[in-house]
Amino acid sequence: MKELEKEKIYSQYMYSFPHKKMYENIDKNIIKNILLTVNGEISLYIHIPFCSSKCGYCNLFSVVTKENDYIDKYVLQILKEIDYIKNMISLENLKVTSLIIGGGTPLILSIENLEKIFNKVESVFSIDLKNVDFQIETSPNETSIEKLLYLKERGLKRISIGVQSFYQNELKNVFRQHSVEKAKKALDNINEIDFLVKNIDIIYGLPEQNEETLLKSLEKTVEYNFQEIFLYPLYVRENTILGKLKIKVDEEFQYYLYKKSVDFLEKNGYKQISMRRFSKKIETTGESCGFENSISFGCGGRSYLNNIHFCEEYSSNLNECKNIIDNYLEKEDFLQNITGFVLDESHMKIRFLIKNLGHIFGINKEEYYSLFKCNILEDFKEITYFIDRGLIIEDKYSLKLSKDGIGLSDYILYTFIPDNMKDGFNG
Repeated sequence: MKELEKEKIYSQYMYSFPHKKMYENIDKNIIKNILLTVNGEISLYIHIPFCSSKCGYCNLFSVVTKENDYIDKYVLQILKEIDYIKNMISLENLKVTSLIIGGGTPLILSIENLEKIFNKVESVFSIDLKNVDFQIETSPNETSIEKLLYLKERGLKRISIGVQSFYQNELKNVFRQHSVEKAKKALDNINEIDFLVKNIDIIYGLPEQNEETLLKSLEKTVEYNFQEIFLYPLYVRENTILGKLKIKVDEEFQYYLYKKSVDFLEKNGYKQISMRRFSKKIETTGESCGFENSISFGCGGRSYLNNIHFCEEYSSNLNECKNIIDNYLEKEDFLQNITGFVLDESHMKIRFLIKNLGHIFGINKEEYYSLFKCNILEDFKEITYFIDRGLIIEDKYSLKLSKDGIGLSDYILYTFIPDNMKDGFNG
């Protein structure tokens, strides 16, 4: 660890490339042309940017509201956007494989509004949600048994709930508004329903959290026997409540907590898939990722179509988010005032590396060569640095992060971002 900058272990959240902050206004004709030509398998994403309260660490695109009329208007606008987009794509050449509802807090929506969205998606894309990979996020305060039963009937496959800790003081310190008892009730409700995959999110590095309380939270977590656990470090960003309070995180201690957590989860039957994801079952496909096509609806999500990435204007500032949503609600032309990024081949190489190296299967060197007609070790000479230090393991066919390397994913993957794009990952 001496050669690594300890204070930068968790300085970035490396999950995608390029970052939304790198997006600029993009000509609507570029988007229109890519929509006209997209074909094959595609996933759909719908972002619900509403919460009943704002968590202290949250820098996602979301606003606090309990105004039903405002939420209703947003849902109706999503339905209009879906109809707008359907006229620009060749539906017979598309196969929708998944629907993901994220946020925000998607289950802040009423069953009536959820039904409107699901019916629209099924009718426009000629699918049955019971036959696709259908996922949703939730939080303890919004997880009623009525909504869970409804979602099961509609075909939900995966549900993810943010619990973060089973200690009330730790929740209070990051402005989580649910109680430990409310979380337990929500988890009991979820366990009453036979969803294919159930996930719990836990955070390490919370103020006042120590090794004992973290491991006790994980003990309680594994008691529910969910198929997946996502283990997140606490990130403190400038536009968050914790950022404005100038809360500091001891990243070296946080890394220590991470290693203790990994040992605990592995002893309890969870296999590490990536730095954050632990599962009782590892998918056997090992397929590479990074070039999947996805269309996003609403504010806060991103569309990925070949080498074109685009979305509504993005911000993590609460007031700016509200203004962006207000503007979205008045839109008639959903391709106007869109931000995006056109990836050239060098960007596609970086995206492929970041999306795959952080995963247990790593990078298939032959696949990389077939895609780009280049040797990956020549394209990314930094790889050799990490191989020499035991953080990347090379064999004849692949490049994979070592066990220590997986824990340092944020640090390692960030080094592959070009210097002139690194600022886009800050904040």
